[in-house]
Amino acid sequence: MAERTQNANLVQHLESVSVLRVLSCSLVFMSCNMMSTAIINAMGRYRFLTICGAATLLVNIGLNCFLIPDFGILGASIATVATEAFNFVVQAGYIFTRVSALGGGDFCR
Repeated sequence: MAERTQNANLVQHLESVSVLRVLSCSLVFMSCNMMSTAIINAMGRYRFLTICGAATLLVNIGLNCFLIPDFGILGASIATVATEAFNFVVQAGYIFTRVSALGGGDFCR
């Protein structure tokens, strides 16, 4: 009886393994986003961060509406990774555009 309960618990938690694997990919983007947000803050571009945050929110809501009905919690984790990647690409693109517009300096060499 105890073995059956243990097996039931194992099956119940198997889905969380794939979800955590997907979510672990978002840690890379989250770390980069913290750094890029700090850089943009230091540049004094608060309006850009607000617009970027609103766009990221809309992307996340859209992806969740599209993925959760078909994939459940795994879809939500995929949406999180994609949203963090989107945020990183937008912020990194902005930083590199601003730096190259300023002549690049040693940053682009």
